[in-house]
Order: sequence, then structure tokens, then C-alpha cells
Amino acid sequence: MSGNRVARLPDLTTVYWLIENTGTGRPEFFTVGIDAGRTALPVFSFPEEAEMFLKLDGLEREGWRTVESTAGELVARLAGYHRAGVDLVALDPLPEMMGPKFDTTIALVTLSLRGFAARHAVRPEQELRVARATSPRHRTSEKSR
Repeated sequence: MSGNRVARLPDLTTVYWLIENTGTGRPEFFTVGIDAGRTALPVFSFPEEAEMFLKLDGLEREGWRTVESTAGELVARLAGYHRAGVDLVALDPLPEMMGPKFDTTIALVTLSLRGFAARHAVRPEQELRVARATSPRHRTSEKSR
């Protein structure tokens, strides 16, 4: 990690990129098979990773494209993904993870839909900071500085 980048915990404002196809009139989301019974939604941390996945897997030619989304937007759609048969989120998967041995490799980057939501939930220390920042006493003391 370079000296000018600060690692931060993911929250609901964290930006991700998904792969969607809007050519059918209504958005269709791209999923990957994990094994015979489970499907995952690929979620990418950087647009370049999503674009690379599109190109290496040849999805661009079929009308698929990358779409930016916040974690909050994704969390709001998790119930819909679950109803559509998606069980997991695959964080930054590589096209090479798909194939005859995909169930062992891609499992390393997947988490449940509930786990994804929990990963982005407001943490107690964040709630405390928000509460302090919005308390009248805190605002008064900042004005007096």
C-alpha cells in the first residue's frame, strides 16, 4: 500500500462495479455458478477489474457492461437477488476462477448475501462518531475553536 492511500473499512458508501446487460429492455445482472446448487453475483472493487473480466470472458460482445453501484444500493437489492436465485457475492473474481475446478478457487472470494450486508453495516465506533458529530454540544465546541 502506498504512503498516501489510507485503508478504510467498507461501509454503505463504498463504490463497487457490477456487470449488467440492459439490451433486453430491463436490466439483467450477470451471475456465475459456484457449484451445482449455488450462484454468485460478481462484485468488483475497481472499474478496471470489472472491465478486465468483461474482456477476458468475452461478455462485451454480448452486450454486457459495467455499472457503478454503492454498497448501500447493493444491500437494498439483496432480497431481489436472493429471490432470483443468487446465494453469494463473489468479490473481485477472475475469469480464470471459472471452469472445471471453479468450486474450489472461487470459493475463496465469496461470501453470503447476509455476510456482504454485515460487512458494510454501521459499526458501533462509527455510530459513536456520528452521534458525537451531530450532538449540539459538539457543534457548539467546534464553533468556539
